[in-house]
Amino acid sequence: MLNRGPFTFFMVMRLLLHVAFFLCIEDAEPMKIAALRWDRHSDDRIVHRLVPFLSADQQERYARLSQRADRHRMVIAEVLVRCQICRLTGRRNDEIAFIRNRYGKPYLAPDNSIYFNLAHSGSWIVTAIDRCDVGIDIERIGPMNPEAARTLCTPREYRIAIGLAADARARFLHWLWTAKQSYLKARGTGRYGPLDELEILPDGVYPWRLPSVWHARGYVFTRIESLDAGYCVMACGVDSKIAPIEHWTLEQLLDRFQPYCSSMIRS
Repeated sequence: MLNRGPFTFFMVMRLLLHVAFFLCIEDAEPMKIAALRWDRHSDDRIVHRLVPFLSADQQERYARLSQRADRHRMVIAEVLVRCQICRLTGRRNDEIAFIRNRYGKPYLAPDNSIYFNLAHSGSWIVTAIDRCDVGIDIERIGPMNPEAARTLCTPREYRIAIGLAADARARFLHWLWTAKQSYLKARGTGRYGPLDELEILPDGVYPWRLPSVWHARGYVFTRIESLDAGYCVMACGVDSKIAPIEHWTLEQLLDRFQPYCSSMIRS
């Protein structure tokens, strides 16, 4: 009799994953990216009113943060994600729950039909929502010391970097950083990974002609250059379709989130 043990089970699971992946590609909607430029001097009262709409875990995290700016950024980012999910699914905010993998990446529970990721740097918060794996990263461009560059770069990437003038090198290294981080975040491993062993650039790439879109390691990398010239933003997903970036203000966030909340945000 044919042994239908663990081997058969894993083969079936692998086949199902491949089918799900290609169905995701076939029926893919554009990735949705939202960007909110927040003010470090945002009204404490407004941010405080948003806290009750977070999960208990998120509220505990908020309470542990000691810096005012960190608390504000955390609340605004989490509510931005929640608002996008509510608008996409029609769920009320109190119907949204998250689970986390062992690396801490959150997923929408109980289904896995929507994937999301967020990032922040300086005055910007960005989020990405898609029907398949998605990662996004943003970094403000500034000097990067040689040791950090060695930690980030594979030998080929480092050879490219050291041949550039200082300004071009900084920009190249920050694009490289955001590409690698967005990839790791899409995979769900976050910052857990040896970056100097992770090769994601296409062959023959030149830093002054870094592609706007390229494929590597089964994912599509897209440079988002329309947000702010002082920042690098990279999206990583399984498809290259991205909807135009939706720009939000804090006031718009409050207005768009309110219909999905069980009580009034504004007093």
